[in-house]
Amino acid sequence: MRALQLASVLAAAACFIAVDGCAHLTNGSVPSVTPTPTPSATPLSAACNQTAAANAQIVAISPLITPVIDPTYGLISGYGLATTGSSSNVAATIVVAPTAAVQFFNNDQSTSQLRYSAVGIPGVTTFPGPTFTFPPSTVTQTGTQINATSSWSTGLLPGQCYSQVFTISAAGVYFFGDYTYYALGNIRDVIVATSSPGL
Repeated sequence: MRALQLASVLAAAACFIAVDGCAHLTNGSVPSVTPTPTPSATPLSAACNQTAAANAQIVAISPLITPVIDPTYGLISGYGLATTGSSSNVAATIVVAPTAAVQFFNNDQSTSQLRYSAVGIPGVTTFPGPTFTFPPSTVTQTGTQINATSSWSTGLLPGQCYSQVFTISAAGVYFFGDYTYYALGNIRDVIVATSSPGL
């Protein structure tokens, strides 16, 4: 009996020394450890420009722009070059002069205020597969030059807002797509910067 009492005293002392007290669990259950949730980054909206820049070529972004299969670039959708205040409701390659200034416009007029974007895909000659994801940094406005070697992005544009103004580095073909809906809705297109007006 004395040995049993001594064992109890030693066990109690061990609890106080090791963890400043012992917890008594009911029903012999062991609590599961739940990791503390890590805060997820909240996508930031891009700055909302209310007006188009003078002499900028405006590219409208809308999921209502019908997709097409371009014979050269494959499936394109969601973007259309706007002229005289309106844009086509059918996707087409965005053909501009190599010296053009380009601005993107989120044409969403719904109350949901869905945010759309245009993000460059540098270093490619065809669209990446559906598992492609953009660098996290391009969720916000990135850069002001459209080129083939570095990232550029409008950021997530609120509805009825214009992006920053982009310049084009040289004649060429520049692949781009929507940060969120590239894989989900195939919203993607190409800018063809050329001095040949027939293209």
